[in-house]
Amino acid sequence: SCNMLFSVLLLLGVSECMIFPNPIRYVKTQEKCVRLFGSINKGARILECDARDGAKYLYYLPFGAAVTQWLNADEVNKERGPVHIAAQKLGLTVDFVKENENKIPLLEPSNFDAAISVGAVKRAHDPIVFVDTVLKSLRPDGKFYLVEPGVSDVESLLAAALDDSPLVAQCDVSIEDDIIICVVTRAPYSHLDQRKTTKSTGATEKAAAPPGFGSLSSSSSNKKKKKKTNIR
Repeated sequence: SCNMLFSVLLLLGVSECMIFPNPIRYVKTQEKCVRLFGSINKGARILECDARDGAKYLYYLPFGAAVTQWLNADEVNKERGPVHIAAQKLGLTVDFVKENENKIPLLEPSNFDAAISVGAVKRAHDPIVFVDTVLKSLRPDGKFYLVEPGVSDVESLLAAALDDSPLVAQCDVSIEDDIIICVVTRAPYSHLDQRKTTKSTGATEKAAAPPGFGSLSSSSSNKKKKKKTNIR
């Protein structure tokens, strides 16, 4: 809608939009984020994945939300002042989890009502591990909102991450303006949540943390077999 697009332009500023290679698609992406993230319930506990954009997406979230920003290794040392100012204006509380040497941070299981992600699947070292980690951090029936510009770059990555996952109860996907919009509903507690640590006579082996967002992943270098999903 023209009104929504105009509102997004006012919020972002025309100069910010024009620094992107495809400013029209950028604005359309932000318009979809405003509409999608605005549907989250007030007061929800929200995980913002790979929060590279500082305070920007806080302005799209409902009043009273408790937001946890997942910071990649490059973002950890950046000034967080604008984030705290935005949170105060919007009635939000904001906390942070940080990657350590490009390793995905430990997230409390079944902790969040919703998670938001803009372009993070394509940036992840391992999109399958990334999506699985986020889904495990959601409460049963929690929503994972993904907005991914560039259908050809991301479709196979999403298919590999979501197909046959026991953590996915429902996945609603649409494609508009070469942008994938995906809303994943977290399944009720599965066997993945109920796994117990196996006791052994030797020392407990500590699993290595999965890779995070230290650099862009390359879909062309991903050799895993992928199953196509039905994306309408």
